[in-house]
Order: sequence, then C-alpha cells, then structure tokens
Amino acid sequence: MKAEFVQQDDLGIISIRGRLDAASSRDFKDLFSNWARQNLSFVFDLKKVDFIDSTGLGVIVSCLKSLRERKCDLCLVNPSPKVQLILEMTQAYKIFEIYDDRKVAMASLRA
Repeated sequence: MKAEFVQQDDLGIISIRGRLDAASSRDFKDLFSNWARQNLSFVFDLKKVDFIDSTGLGVIVSCLKSLRERKCDLCLVNPSPKVQLILEMTQAYKIFEIYDDRKVAMASLRA
C-alpha cells in the first residue's frame, strides 16, 4: 500500500494505491493520523486500490469517525470495481459519500 497526500486549500486529498488490508492498515492509519492533525476534511481516492479487506474498510471507518469528532468529514472517490463490490456487500455506502468524480467530491465537502 502506498498513500500520497496533497492539500488543496481546505481539503486533504489522499490517493491510495495497492492493497488496504490487515498487513497495511496500521501503516495507513499512522500516515492518516499525521495528516489529519491539520483539521481538514478529506477525500480518499480509491481508484488504484486493487484489494480491500475488512481491516482496511475498518480503518477507513475509523478515519471517518475521528474526523467527524472534530467537525470534519470524509468522502470516497473513484472506488475500483473490487472496492465498489466490498462497499456494496458490506453496505458501507450507507455511511460514506461516494463519488465518481474528484471535483464533485471536493465541492460536496466544501458545501
């Protein structure tokens, strides 16, 4: 798993690549904790995530929870077909805003 962070004004954009699973979730959580100190809302771009398991999904839910406690938010964008299937199977789409377009996602968080 690799994750890249870019700040665009009042939002953090995190592009995740590879596997987000039990082996990589702790590393991602540590990275996110550092980036989240800036009190931003975040877009997680999942276009290049080729696998996610329950631990990976759990860490994303944990990120959402920690952001909402600080009055910030999180949305997901461009989930790969495999990730989309997991989001549907677990009904995670009920707790996340999910977009196909990064600009639309960013606009939603700023509204």
